[in-house]
Amino acid sequence: RADDAEKHKNSYFRLLSLFMLLLLKIEDDLIIHDKLKEEDTNGASPESQIVVLLSDIAQVMTAEEYQKRIENHTYDGTMSYIWISPQIGANDGYALCDMYDGSSDGFIVMPKNDDVQAEFLAMYLNTIPVRMMLTKKPNLETTAITIEMLNAVRVHIPLFEEQNACASLG
Repeated sequence: RADDAEKHKNSYFRLLSLFMLLLLKIEDDLIIHDKLKEEDTNGASPESQIVVLLSDIAQVMTAEEYQKRIENHTYDGTMSYIWISPQIGANDGYALCDMYDGSSDGFIVMPKNDDVQAEFLAMYLNTIPVRMMLTKKPNLETTAITIEMLNAVRVHIPLFEEQNACASLG
């Protein structure tokens, strides 16, 4: 019985920790959503952030195009990139990958330089407000996305130290 009580206690604390992390993620999503709303209403952005289009800071291409570049030795296939499914919905996320697996579906997003961390960008693209902007539907129904839609995503780039903090959470 003592072992059962200890297992129950450990499970409870793990569940409580996960709940706290979920609440922090929701709070972060709400903050981003409010900033996006604020920018839409007055055109201003917080002083500690720069707002740019995804196409300004990252290369967005189809997986087929990425595969061709590997075959032409433009890329070696070992660079970090974000893989995005051509269909997104409430249960879909974007994976940060280190090695290309040869899949021909979806899109590849690669930061153009070291000013933006791939880990931060993956975390940012996975936030609910950004996914809602892509689907243009409040309930995050599955919808097809295009390169044009991805290129038009506005990215709020915080200071590099904040990107590090965000990247360490992901």
